[in-house]
Amino acid sequence: MASDMDVDDATPPKCFIKELPLEVLLRITHSLKTEELGNFRLTCRGIEGLLHNSFAREFFSCKQFMISDFSLQALIDISNSRMGRHLTKLQIGFEQFMPPHSIFAHTVQMRAREYRMRDVEDIMFYPNRTAVLYANQCTLWASGAANEMLTEALRNLENLRDVVLRDCNSKRRSRDWPANEWRSYGITTALRQAGALVSLGSQSSSYQFANIADQIFTLVLHSLGRANVKPKGIEIICRHSCHVSDYAFALPKYSEPIVVPVIESLEKLHITVDGIEGTQEDIKNAETLFEKFIYNAKNLQDLRINGPTGRKGSLRPLLKCLGNTTPDPAGQGIIQLPKLKALSLGFMESESDLYLAVAEKFAPTLEKLELWKVTMRQSAELRESRADAEEDDDVVACRHFCHELLKIPNLNLHHLAIGCLAEVDHRNDVTPLAVQFGEKSQVRYIGIDWRHFFKALIPTIGLAPGNKQSRQPDDNFQPDDNFDDDNDEDEDEDEDEDDDDN
Repeated sequence: MASDMDVDDATPPKCFIKELPLEVLLRITHSLKTEELGNFRLTCRGIEGLLHNSFAREFFSCKQFMISDFSLQALIDISNSRMGRHLTKLQIGFEQFMPPHSIFAHTVQMRAREYRMRDVEDIMFYPNRTAVLYANQCTLWASGAANEMLTEALRNLENLRDVVLRDCNSKRRSRDWPANEWRSYGITTALRQAGALVSLGSQSSSYQFANIADQIFTLVLHSLGRANVKPKGIEIICRHSCHVSDYAFALPKYSEPIVVPVIESLEKLHITVDGIEGTQEDIKNAETLFEKFIYNAKNLQDLRINGPTGRKGSLRPLLKCLGNTTPDPAGQGIIQLPKLKALSLGFMESESDLYLAVAEKFAPTLEKLELWKVTMRQSAELRESRADAEEDDDVVACRHFCHELLKIPNLNLHHLAIGCLAEVDHRNDVTPLAVQFGEKSQVRYIGIDWRHFFKALIPTIGLAPGNKQSRQPDDNFQPDDNFDDDNDEDEDEDEDEDDDDN
């Protein structure tokens, strides 16, 4: 039997896993689930060190949080840790806790099945858990603590480049596939413990003065300004009923010193915005708050504007201010955007002349143009010019747009994509008719001679068989997906990671 001294002096066994090449170790750990990977990292400090960079890149380069006390506190803790420097893309979800009386039995049962709860009645008899979550979130907004907590966290995120606001969860969680999706930090734990009813992307609940998209967008802008953080990109991804309205772009005088520096630093702005409501005459003469906002984005290189699904409101005033080239003596001046290279427009309806005006204005710098589920109308001038035409063409506005786009002399596109185009029949002025290029509903060109490609495409323009409406109420403008682009900002491969329970 060995003595105590022999045991103490014994050489510890050698860890052969640490001797493996790093690429082999990464291939091994790639098949582990999140919880298993966490346990494996805890086995040895040497292994933890070897896996640190890949672990940080996968789980901390992009993370999603919600506006709640526990989620924002986790963001603060991460920003103060060694993982804070790895966070380059911050996502904010639109989750809202609903008041307890909104939790009906069928909803509770659905949640119980989803999260595999054993005792459904256990939730029904503890409504106070849900009440606490709801009350804490109300207090967070009303007290201004949401702004303070988010500002504190942002101050320590030295490498933050993009901020994304989203009302949907990514379903590309490959490590724990296929049962899981990426959710905001802590939301799964809250649902398990309290069975809370959560709204993701709906209109405002009782404690909010505006819809949740407006409120979070305003909160993020002011928190970035107060933290003196200037990200390169802001994206708003909305796939449900709650979109940012024009009111969210208001810049009162007390906000300008805080928010304007953030806007000026932006190189990318992707937004989903509600249309302006009103009669055709009201919309024609409407002015937008967005105009003053975008006027300050002098370094913008990538602009995507996605309208609401369906035909809710009009984005005509927004297009008009973008394409305007006439100075207003009483206004702030013309929107310039001298560095704009990429322009994407989707889910909007307007005269073809307005789309052309926007393209022509930014033509000197524009390299990429995308139109997705855009509906075109004939302008009054175009209708008058065709008053004596012998044939009544159904695709006058679309064909006019394509012909005039070719005539813009300094438009040198390297990327052109058009998908699911439509035209409003001027005879009934109601139903948008789907337009195709031959047998294709979407076309894309990447190269240096887009005019030759487009010129050959124009003769193929015609109505789609059956004249089906081009808009689908549950779709959203994600041209990087629909045009099969390589760079998809909505479903990034390096998506965020939740707490260990998720």
